Amino acid sequence: MKLLVFEGSAGEISDLLERMPQLNSGATGQVTTGSAPPVATNISPAFAVWTREKIERMYNGLFGDQRKLVDYILSAPNARVLTREAQKFLGFGRGPQIAGVLSSITRNARRITKFREARLVEDWFDEKAHKWGYRLPEPALSLLREVVSASKKKAS
Repeated sequence: MKLLVFEGSAGEISDLLERMPQLNSGATGQVTTGSAPPVATNISPAFAVWTREKIERMYNGLFGDQRKLVDYILSAPNARVLTREAQKFLGFGRGPQIAGVLSSITRNARRITKFREARLVEDWFDEKAHKWGYRLPEPALSLLREVVSASKKKAS
């Protein structure tokens, strides 16, 4: 097994992994945080692809039902909603209409991050309660909250 260690900010490591996608499956790096010593970490693909700049581009590129769905999930407890709640909120009946909204969001996430597995909205399933829905995963969730908060401040 070969070991490569990258040191830098999250954005720098993300940019490196974009240029070298073959490394994205199990990257390990050291994230530096100002004057603190670097922290060794396993970098999941989700961490590697989402930076604040990319989340800003992603959020600013959402429109119509895409923006409504992401804002709705963002406002929900734990950033999770049931599928039927999301369909009702968007004015859709039961069925595949929501799939078009989700596929557009995913296509844009993959285009912006240049990572073929990138997703801003993920499916989740609770086996015990037999419920399923959509969520905003970490670290995209915390970055998205920052971006939305900043855009609301600018609008005020």
